[in-house]
Formats: sequence, structure tokens, C-alpha cells
Amino acid sequence: MKKLNPKNLFSKFFSTEEEIVEEDQELKEEIEFDDKFYFGMVITGVKNYEFLDVIYTNKYGEKYLNTSDTIKHRYFEMLFENLSKIEYKDLDAILDTAMFLGKDETKESLDIMLQYYVDLEEYEKCTSIKKLMDLVY
Repeated sequence: MKKLNPKNLFSKFFSTEEEIVEEDQELKEEIEFDDKFYFGMVITGVKNYEFLDVIYTNKYGEKYLNTSDTIKHRYFEMLFENLSKIEYKDLDAILDTAMFLGKDETKESLDIMLQYYVDLEEYEKCTSIKKLMDLVY
């Protein structure tokens, strides 16, 4: 069995949205990197992490568990980077996206992210997440 490398296990998911569309000019022109986009990346990203975490735990067991904290930290830092790009210019778009993704799912994702940073005692990040939570519910 291949050795797990926590630096690249989820590497495809650590690419920024700008890196993903960098080579496709047509796609680049169609995508708006706005508040709605970044908000959706955060909410769906938490759900994707949970899904991938279960898959890798089941597939690799103890080997994955030995690196899972590092992977989670890298993944959540990437999600927070997206959250920090939200400029709060279009509040209705953020609220519409929350409704589209599901209010409960949105709340759960933000709660998970907030608790992660509370556990790390990174309170400035908690403040940013809480600001978004207060807006959405």
C-alpha cells in the first residue's frame, strides 16, 4: 500500500479557484469571483471535507488518522482564505446562496468551522466566521 503524504493527499482540493480556471480564459470570463461564489466555496468545502475524511478514514484507517489533523488544518485554512475574500457587497446574494444550499447545512458548516478555530484558540478567525453566521441566521 502507498505511503500517505499529508501534504498532497487532498491536493486537488487545495487549489484556489483562480488556479483552477487559470488556463481556461473562456471559463475565467464566465465565473464571477464574488461574495456568493466564496460563500458557496466555504459551505460546500466543509461538507466536502467531511465526506473525504470518512472515505480516507475507511480506506486507510490508522495511516490516515496519523495525518488527519495536518490535512484538516490545511483544508480549513484554505476554506478560511475563501471566507476572508467575502467583501459583504451583496448581502442578498449571500442569503440567497444560504437558502439554496440549505439553511441547516449552512449553519452546520459554519458551526463546524467556528468550533475548529475555537479549539485552536484562533479568535480573530472566529470573529470573521461569527460575522458571517450573524448575517445568515
